[in-house]
Amino acid sequence: MTVNYFGRSEGPSGQKQLLRDHLRNVAALTGRFAREAGLSREVGEWAGWLHDVGKYSDEFQRHLVLQDQTFVEHAAHGAAIALQANAVDCAFAVNAHHSGLSTASALRELMRRNDNTAGLAPPERVADRALRFIDRAHGDSVPAGVPSASVPERGFELPFELRTRILLSCLADADRLDAEAWMSQWHPYLRTTVEDLEPETRLDRTLAHVARLGAGRPPSDVSSGRAEVMQASLAAAQAAPGFFSMTVPTGGGKTLASLAFALAHAQAHGMRRVIFVVPFLTVIDQTAAVIRNAVGEQEHGSAVLEHHSNVATPSDAPYDGQAARAVRQRLLAENWDAPIIMTTAVQFFESLFSDHPTEVRKIHNIANSVVIFDEAQTFPPALLRPLVGMLRQLVDEYRCTAVFCTATQPALTNDVRGSDGPEALLAPGSIHEIAPDPAGLFARLKRVEVEWPGAETTPLPAVAASMASVARALAVVNTKRQARELYNHLLAHDPRAIHLSTRMCAAHRRERVAEIRRRLNAHEPCLVASTQLVEAGVDVDFPAVWRAFGPLDSIAQAAGRCNREGAGAEPGRVVVFRPEDDAMPGGVYRLATGVTEGMLRAGDGVIDIHTPASFTNYFVGLYNASDLDRRRIVEARRALDYPAVAQRFRLIDDITTGVLVPYAEGAGWAARLLGGEEFGRAQFRQMQSFMVSLYRAELEQGLASGAISIEGDAGVHVFRGRYSDALGLVLPGDDPLKD
Repeated sequence: MTVNYFGRSEGPSGQKQLLRDHLRNVAALTGRFAREAGLSREVGEWAGWLHDVGKYSDEFQRHLVLQDQTFVEHAAHGAAIALQANAVDCAFAVNAHHSGLSTASALRELMRRNDNTAGLAPPERVADRALRFIDRAHGDSVPAGVPSASVPERGFELPFELRTRILLSCLADADRLDAEAWMSQWHPYLRTTVEDLEPETRLDRTLAHVARLGAGRPPSDVSSGRAEVMQASLAAAQAAPGFFSMTVPTGGGKTLASLAFALAHAQAHGMRRVIFVVPFLTVIDQTAAVIRNAVGEQEHGSAVLEHHSNVATPSDAPYDGQAARAVRQRLLAENWDAPIIMTTAVQFFESLFSDHPTEVRKIHNIANSVVIFDEAQTFPPALLRPLVGMLRQLVDEYRCTAVFCTATQPALTNDVRGSDGPEALLAPGSIHEIAPDPAGLFARLKRVEVEWPGAETTPLPAVAASMASVARALAVVNTKRQARELYNHLLAHDPRAIHLSTRMCAAHRRERVAEIRRRLNAHEPCLVASTQLVEAGVDVDFPAVWRAFGPLDSIAQAAGRCNREGAGAEPGRVVVFRPEDDAMPGGVYRLATGVTEGMLRAGDGVIDIHTPASFTNYFVGLYNASDLDRRRIVEARRALDYPAVAQRFRLIDDITTGVLVPYAEGAGWAARLLGGEEFGRAQFRQMQSFMVSLYRAELEQGLASGAISIEGDAGVHVFRGRYSDALGLVLPGDDPLKD
């Protein structure tokens, strides 16, 4: 009598999915994804055939009938079959496709330990049950045979480690896609209607868009410099895939030039997608809008995927119009199967170093892509060796191209502090510079004069008075308290002064930045006190900027907010000052400030921010003062300790907690939570734009005072105190400033 084994419960058709069909589908998809990523199709197919062999157990088939909550182990058995064949990479991936990548020792233990299925009596070893289940699988049309042996060889642990991650990514994506196809009528359709990259067409659109932007502008050094950078980008795109840099002054047109390079490079070399990686959420909306306008999108299509926490995806909305687009964006964010991707550095790198299949699922689609790193100088020194090492593998082993875009290039090919002596992060000469004559370009596009401080300090009231004398001025300070205090002094000169800091939710900051741009375009008075968030690619153009003394790259980024278009008859004015309160963030920020101080002394009180050599010297000094693999991540990668790698790799050191604030639509969400309403993932994503991230001490202060409460089963932190239209979230212990 024929026995049917099932792999999944009833879908919309009312039928269970046959296990052999699920294995066949996943094997085909995993094999295809593996081949596209540069792995062996065979190992991908075997991972697919073996991943759910454990579902041939009587216990799992009973579980499907009863639909109970009993735990039935099923991934370990296919992993055991792979281990018996010495296919260690396949075993890692199969074992991890639900629970995550383990340590090498835990994988070895799998062959000796008992099955963890609940209620199994008498206990049986995983390896013994695996042999029984694979026999059933062979009798159910699963092909006989074993995957090819693949073991980590001494000296080649890192290639093996990443290959295993990519294989898990292929398997996890294939498994979820087949489940989605069985359980959903709409989601597969939404995925199939994604636009192709079509690099030639999108490049033509981008160049036409650039021409339209320049048509209404008078000739200037800035416009001619941008045109030169664009032409150089198109020429450099013909070079072989590898590492590139685009060293262009702030305002020199890096975003559109790097997009044109990526499209031309993809066209020349048959690359699959373009990925933009930006350092902060504060600029991702702005950059995505620039790219979307340049490349064009079909109605309700998805050419540009934005993968970050501020994108709302209402999955309970009807599948038409903008709602369909929003759901498609959520689906594509799961596996990055989109032609152009906008994401954050946190999302990009933590996915690559993760041990969990949900995060790893997307990384196979990074292979054969052009990856553009905006503001590459923001790579944390403490993670630089593992981070750059991972990029080197993507370029060397998975046919990626990496482009470092910034006015302040990190020193990646210079000898810097290593474990046994000086060594470069990337081989000298391995980075191809795109910009024509960066030093000459910086000199020609010099639009500001920088005034450096001596040893004297400047009171914030004096800074406010100086700013008021020029009517339109920006000041960037080192702490949120300094920003609040300076704003308070600016009010004495202009009651319409503006404050910007991360105590304001993203929606509030966007509204304030839009108002700043409106005033600047209308030549109205505009005095702004801000924390460093405005330096992260926010496109504003002031005739004068004040910057509290800090890291050299931050000072240069602040200067990039001054006379950006070069429209003034005179150079813009950038004043660097020392606040009386010398408080600033600790860690690398304070360390970098010290390096800048040393350069200022060595330069007799002057640093030239208009030459790339200054930033090379700065970053060499910063990297030599840092441990570039402080958490020993490379060591954990070599040991195949995937959980340790994931736990140690955190791009942002300071852990924050999001707190929902009553700004605009956030007030409605807060009221519903306080009223006891519960929400799902889609609704929580819609709340992201109305959340403020607080550090632990700030959070504890709010909880202790009753200004913050924890609501609902999901434990959402809700702010119940005073949310100021000027200052944002105000904690009870904050300074009693005007607002």
